[in-house]
Amino acid sequence: MEKLHKIQPWAACVVYYNDPNSLIQLLECLKVQSLMPESIYVVDNNSKFKIQNIEKFKLNIILINNLINKGFANASNLAIKTAIRDGYEKFILFSQDVIIENHGCEHLVTELIEKDQICFPKMMNRTTNEVFSMGGYVKKFSGKIYLENKNDSNNLDWADGSCLAFTKNVFESVNGFNENYFMYFEDVDFCYKAKKAGFNLKFCPVIASQKPNGPSAYLRSRNSIIFAKLNKDLILYISIVLRNLLGSVELLVTFHFIDARQRLKGLIEGIRFK
Repeated sequence: MEKLHKIQPWAACVVYYNDPNSLIQLLECLKVQSLMPESIYVVDNNSKFKIQNIEKFKLNIILINNLINKGFANASNLAIKTAIRDGYEKFILFSQDVIIENHGCEHLVTELIEKDQICFPKMMNRTTNEVFSMGGYVKKFSGKIYLENKNDSNNLDWADGSCLAFTKNVFESVNGFNENYFMYFEDVDFCYKAKKAGFNLKFCPVIASQKPNGPSAYLRSRNSIIFAKLNKDLILYISIVLRNLLGSVELLVTFHFIDARQRLKGLIEGIRFK
């Protein structure tokens, strides 16, 4: 395993914001991996709760402080571009609250050795102990964008960005993560563009877990429309707009007024986005 580590060095790229306990758990997890990262790039998105005493982990941790929180995509790009500058070509992107089983990183990185692609694990919800992601789909004609939790998924369009392995070629071919989203849907956009560029999305049978918090009704509505616009897909755009409009009406008639208002707000902002 030591030999493999030297032949195939990889970098962990972590987005951190205001949750030091979760970050400590992730660093402890990375420290016991069968194939450890050679370097760990942690971008702090102007957190109130700063990271303390990282030297105690005895890992090569490069801490990058963002003076302004510009979102998950911006921090991801900063970490990965810094790693590329330092000579790395293989990465696993982590949200701060992810934990991956001890051989998980080795499995993901090994899949990148001979092929430029995107690899991802089975994602578990640590609160419910249920699978919430084994990759996702973008349905052009219905406007539905969702994660699948079944193990028979194929021809996937995207994967959860909380734990995502990919190569330098994939990252540079799609110009990294689009920073127009701030948070949520940057992973959909990244994977979808990579797939259109000819790269493969591969599910790996390893387990990672976190406590997921999906986008609000506002962000889901807004960012899904922006996603269709940025991908210049008129059919997808129309179907997503209609889906969000009908969803807003359904929320109104079922007396979910706050969610209806948020979804309509996101719909309007998404349509106005340029």
